[in-house]
Amino acid sequence: MRRYLLLLSQRHSLWLYFNMAYGNSWRKRLFDIVIATLLLFILTPLLLTVVVLIYLDSPGSIFFTQTRIGKGGKPFTMWKFRSMVMGAEKQKLELHNEMSCGVLFKVKQDPRITRMGRFIRKFSIDELP
Repeated sequence: MRRYLLLLSQRHSLWLYFNMAYGNSWRKRLFDIVIATLLLFILTPLLLTVVVLIYLDSPGSIFFTQTRIGKGGKPFTMWKFRSMVMGAEKQKLELHNEMSCGVLFKVKQDPRITRMGRFIRKFSIDELP
């Protein structure tokens, strides 16, 4: 455990070093691009597996897109793996009417979530794209 914490500390120190030493410079940008590229290559098999499993689990699009408001009030499109059935946004109102409590944030056993959706939500894989 101690060795793991030391390795974690060393990795954090490397990122912190680049962040503090170079700030917004081209070296920091290069570091970010290299790390992101490496992670993309490492995660590609997982991402492709998730795509195939979502496709086989339920019909419809693989991805869920939503417009959100970002920095400075600028809208952007957010992409996630789809974890609910198609048309889940429309079913939300029906589900809300069935619930007797006032505000609906999360339903414990939401019927709109697919089998694969439960798995990718449990491990936050739906957030990767």
